[in-house]
Amino acid sequence: MPAEPTSAARKAIEASEVMYYLTGESTLAAATLPDRPTSKQPTVVRVTHTNSYGRVDSDIFVRLGDLKVPLDAEDFDTVSGWQQAAMVEELVWEIEKEDWIAAPQDIEGEALWCATYDVRLQFPPGEHLIEIKILSREEAVCSIVLSNWRVRVK
Repeated sequence: MPAEPTSAARKAIEASEVMYYLTGESTLAAATLPDRPTSKQPTVVRVTHTNSYGRVDSDIFVRLGDLKVPLDAEDFDTVSGWQQAAMVEELVWEIEKEDWIAAPQDIEGEALWCATYDVRLQFPPGEHLIEIKILSREEAVCSIVLSNWRVRVK
């Protein structure tokens, strides 16, 4: 099943086969655009970070991993090739409107929050491992390396 953005106007990934549950009520949903990467052009790797309490001060990095030697959860700086993903959207849930809105600079109180990040990777043909690293500056949300997303590239 291909991942779908929340709407045509939003970039956030909601329905994806690639989903990670982190500490502190955070989740990461990820997808490639196009859904099946091709070696003929760069592929966008999109990651949406959602938290039920509010904004999470963090950075997202992505790399092509080694299928034979996947990284461990704390292998933050043991390899090179990490590319920082750029934030392309930041939203909060507006209760009165019952819809997502652009996140204000200052979020008061608890608010359902999500931020979407993109990075472009060039894949060679074959089977690959996409690794995601989140570096969180929030005590409640763990920093971690995620290394179990396999993709086949045509």
